[in-house]
Amino acid sequence: LKGQIAEAAVVNNELLGLLATQVANGVAAEAPTPDQLKQFGLAPPAQTVTVGLTGEPKEIAYEFGAETPDKQGVYAREAGKPLVLIVSPVTPRS
Repeated sequence: LKGQIAEAAVVNNELLGLLATQVANGVAAEAPTPDQLKQFGLAPPAQTVTVGLTGEPKEIAYEFGAETPDKQGVYAREAGKPLVLIVSPVTPRS
């Protein structure tokens, strides 16, 4: 959807709401190796969501990777941080 104008209500209510309420279901790795990052689909990430902030830091990026083997979650982490979590695979409504 690159180049399209986003509807503020959808971004605020759907996407940011999902990020704000996301709960980790488990820890996949505290200090993952490069091979683990590839296995988790985080090298490079399948999706990155960057949220602009009014204070410091100016933005936070979240990286989402592959689905877990049991298909009950996806691998995720805050960009630039080593900790890889398992979170529920949710998507905003369109």
